[in-house]
This record gives sequence, structure tokens and C-alpha cells, in this order.
Amino acid sequence: MSQLPDWKTIDRYLAGEASAEERSSIDAWAKTQPDREAALAWLRAQSRAIEPVFDADAAWRKFKGRPVPLVTRRRNPLWRIAAAILLVAGLGGMWSVLRNQRPASTPMMREAFALDGQRTTVTLRDGTRISLNGGSRLQYASDFGEKHRDVYLEGEGYFEVVHDSRRPFRVHAGSGIAEDVGTKFTVRAYASDSAMHVAVSEGIVAIGQDSATVRVNAGELGVLTRSGLTTVSRVPSLDKYVGWTTGTLVLEGVSLAAAARQVEHWYGVKVLIPDSALARRPVTARFRNESVTQVIDALAAALGARAHDSAGVFTVSPVRR
Repeated sequence: MSQLPDWKTIDRYLAGEASAEERSSIDAWAKTQPDREAALAWLRAQSRAIEPVFDADAAWRKFKGRPVPLVTRRRNPLWRIAAAILLVAGLGGMWSVLRNQRPASTPMMREAFALDGQRTTVTLRDGTRISLNGGSRLQYASDFGEKHRDVYLEGEGYFEVVHDSRRPFRVHAGSGIAEDVGTKFTVRAYASDSAMHVAVSEGIVAIGQDSATVRVNAGELGVLTRSGLTTVSRVPSLDKYVGWTTGTLVLEGVSLAAAARQVEHWYGVKVLIPDSALARRPVTARFRNESVTQVIDALAAALGARAHDSAGVFTVSPVRR
């Protein structure tokens, strides 16, 4: 297992709640590099030392289908946050950082999340507004704004940042960091994504890993892969990246498989495409206020396919002649 396990799996592993298959998979992943084994051992020790008072994963399940909560939990960030950092930064230089930290201070961590099929907005103490798309989670410290303005995103968010040159606003997501230079922008970095996408509506955003950054200007799209490769391109329209913030699902030149993932986040359903050739076919569509059945039927019809709904699980298949 060369690919980094997702943070939920790591969290279950550390808590002793992972399945046998998950434990075997993470153990195999860790054994490929000595640093990985050392980091996991350190995290496991920290998890035993201080247990969280509030289980956000349980809340995620509990509140599914209910109004999206903004919850607070006390935890030791040197193991719970580090589980996410393993995914964000890999373990190239991460163990040296963890090894030298001390759990002297354990600030309260706040979380906001939008389940699949939901969207929510959070306003931080500095006035920054963050809109979260379905299937997204945002984390930030309770002392946000006092010494730093760092947030951690898994999923997709639209940021309207109040600029402060003394305290840069940084979004840690996917494979790197997006730092505002006075702007409005979206960041997309779901766990299943191979890269972080940053689309800038206003101002400038610097993206990169560590100190090596590239500027993305208004009207441009920046893409940062997990390997650190950064590309910036000007796009004719940002609707594909920001349309969801105004209630429009924009599918523009994406594969049916990618469109299915967006539909899952948008409506909170499961979409299966058993045929790999069909999954690769491109689609372009725009939806607003349509039901999930209308959306999937329209996509299937456009490709000469058919859709079947079984208790909220939609299967899109080719029409056999």
C-alpha cells in the first residue's frame, strides 16, 4: 500500500477500532519506510495518553440528515491532527517535526462539516466567511486569529478572506497550502482527489508546499499535485469551480465518474458506474433545483445509457443492443 491511508482509517487504527483488513493495510504501508513506523508508534503512544472527550466521527454519523452542526472537541492535536497531517504532508519530513514537539499546550479544536447533500457557512472571529460543499470538513483552533490564522480542509470550500498582512490566512488541504493575499477563492481537496485545486475569484493566492509557492491570480486555476507539481492556467469561466456556492451544479468537460462523485456530494446519494468505458466518457451539464433523479437520468440519456435507482443507490449502465 504505497498510497497514504485516509485520516478516518488512521483514526480508527489508532483507536483500535480498525478492521483486520484496515490494520493489515496500514501496517504494510508503514513498513515501506522506517519513518512511517516511527511516526505511527509515536501517534499510538499519544492516543493512549490522552483520549478525546468528544468523538466528531460519531457526531458525523449521528447528525447525518440533520442540520449541520458546528462542534467543539478537546483533543491532543499531536495525534488526532497528525492523523490528518499524514495525509496532507506525507511522512517525508513529518516525523522530524512530530518527534520534536511536546504536548505542552492542547487548545480546543473547532470543527464544521457539511455532510453529502448539504452545504453550510462558517464565519470566523476575524470576519472571514467559509462556505463548505457537501462531504467537507473544516478544522481550526479555538485561538484562531490570536497568533495565526490556519485552517485545515478536507473537501471543498469557498473562502472570503479578511486580509491581514501581519497574520496570513492559510488553508492546509490535500498536498499543500493555499495562502491568501487578499482574496476570494475556492479550494478543492477531497481525500479521493489526486491534487488540490484552487480557483481565484478576486485577488491573489499563493499555493505550494513548504516555502516554495506559486501565485494564482484572479481568473486563474492553480493545481498542486501530491508530488508537488504546480500548474497555473487562466480559465474562460470559474463557474465550474464556484458555481456550487450559488446553488448551481456545474459539470463541465468532466468524466462521468468525476461527475458521479460531484453528484454524490451534492445530493448525498451513491452512484455506481460498473462499465469502465462509460465511466471515462466526458459530460457537460448545468443543473439548478433539479432532483437527483432528474440529474442522473439526464446524464445517462446524454450518453445513451440508462439509470436504475435502488433505495438511493443509482447505477448507470450502457444500453446493450
